[in-house]
Amino acid sequence: MDAATLDDLRRLLNEQRAVICAQTSEIGELQAVIAAQKAEIGGLKDEIALLKGLKPRPNFPPSRMDDGTDEARKPGGKRSSKGAKRPRNGGDRSLRTSDLVVDEDKILKPEAVPPGSRFKGRKRFVVQDLILQPHVTRYHRERYVTPDGRTLIAPLPPGIVGHYGPTLVAFVLYQHYEQKVPELKILALLHDAGIKISVAQLNDLLTQGKERFHAEAAAILKAGLAVSSAITVDDTSARHKGKAAVTTHIGNELFAWFATTDSKSRCNFFRLILEAGEPEWRVNEAAAEHWRRTGLARGTIRALMQAEPKRFDSRAAWNLHLDALGITAPLARRLSTEGALWGAISHQKLLEGTVVVSDGAPQFVVDQQGRCWIHAERQIQHVHCATPEQHRLVERTRTRVWALYRALKAYQRDPDPKHKTRLAAWFDRIFNRKTGFGPLDAALDALFDIKAELLLVLDRPDAPLHTNISEGDIRCRVEERKISGCTRGEEGKRCNDTFASIGKTLRKHGISFLSYLRDRLGLPGPKVPAIADIIHKAAEAKAKPRAEPAPA
Repeated sequence: MDAATLDDLRRLLNEQRAVICAQTSEIGELQAVIAAQKAEIGGLKDEIALLKGLKPRPNFPPSRMDDGTDEARKPGGKRSSKGAKRPRNGGDRSLRTSDLVVDEDKILKPEAVPPGSRFKGRKRFVVQDLILQPHVTRYHRERYVTPDGRTLIAPLPPGIVGHYGPTLVAFVLYQHYEQKVPELKILALLHDAGIKISVAQLNDLLTQGKERFHAEAAAILKAGLAVSSAITVDDTSARHKGKAAVTTHIGNELFAWFATTDSKSRCNFFRLILEAGEPEWRVNEAAAEHWRRTGLARGTIRALMQAEPKRFDSRAAWNLHLDALGITAPLARRLSTEGALWGAISHQKLLEGTVVVSDGAPQFVVDQQGRCWIHAERQIQHVHCATPEQHRLVERTRTRVWALYRALKAYQRDPDPKHKTRLAAWFDRIFNRKTGFGPLDAALDALFDIKAELLLVLDRPDAPLHTNISEGDIRCRVEERKISGCTRGEEGKRCNDTFASIGKTLRKHGISFLSYLRDRLGLPGPKVPAIADIIHKAAEAKAKPRAEPAPA
């Protein structure tokens, strides 16, 4: 066989190999598509089962989140926030009772002491107990009639609501809003303890006369936005009056603020931000820039910029202005309203220089925005694989992503401009490449398109890399939804948001919610400053540079 024939055979063999490789890759992609369709069919079957009143397939989640950021605690390592290790082999075993205030001392003697025994002192033993019993006080309020005919009557002590004292009110508020105990369960507990109270009276204790708490919750958002250079946002579904609603969270490590509304649009998010300032709609250059960015028609922008007035105090006045300009299409009205709200936010400087980090939901899109890496990586994690090679490609890509994530965390702790180019090139090598696996390449392309949001930390090291704070804070509202179902009245919904904001913010600063309630209701105990002052003080302490250690 001559050399030419061998070359032809080699060429044919290489062509056949290329065809086989292409077919193998195509078969793998088809298997991945089939796996994705099986998952979708399973989800549709679950939905059909729910519609029929049947139970869906059981879902067994993993024991821990595989997000690549948490390492297992080694034996003998540092404990979590639940508390430090107790001492062994002697040592001070009174760490948990050393700071207790002793209300009563009792001396206990043995029943029979033999004659001739010597007294060797006393051994202390501290017992904590809880007194849960009704305490009824009858006030005799003196009355006087003044010479001019007016009647004077002695006022009741502070903290009394209706015919119930401040201790009972604090207990009820703590149980319902902090411990998520339903009203009927609290009612049964009070009845068992000997308290005479009706459902309506209990509901009034939980929802009526809470203006001072609402004002303090509003001050939380105002103070939080004023001192924060970055915030995280998230939302979750809710139920109100038997209809679908949404609860939005805004916060960071200094504060948490909640609001439950009927929709989750961008207009709704902008209106929530304006809760920290004055509610208004403004036509200015910031509004025009938002309109151009969101694709509002040029003619509509021109008409809005030329018309007068430029400021509106109510939604009704703004809607009448849109009607007068002939802006009636739903999309045009929505985009116009978004821009006017953003113009008001920019005018009041509520988000000036503030980074908003979200999971990528469109309602949270603003000028300076970052994206959560945990949610971004899930797009790779959720790629359906059908062959071992596809699993290997996905796992190798995830390993590279978490390696870059750890490098970004290190950069965040110690920002060095010389590393910015290296980290950006590292990002390109991971996401701007082709693996030959179609679904994985599509996920990588989608993440490469939001490179600026994912790498915002390179220019703003103060921006968080994830929304874990919001995810953790808003979990309390999910628990409440699962336990209590839905709220029925506007005051109940407002109180849920108010006390969730207060409780979560206090917890971030190590302050007990029960201590706060006792202080606000006039009961003896530690004084709790205004929450807005606590936030400002914590922000000042955070911004204060650390003192360098003295030279040895």
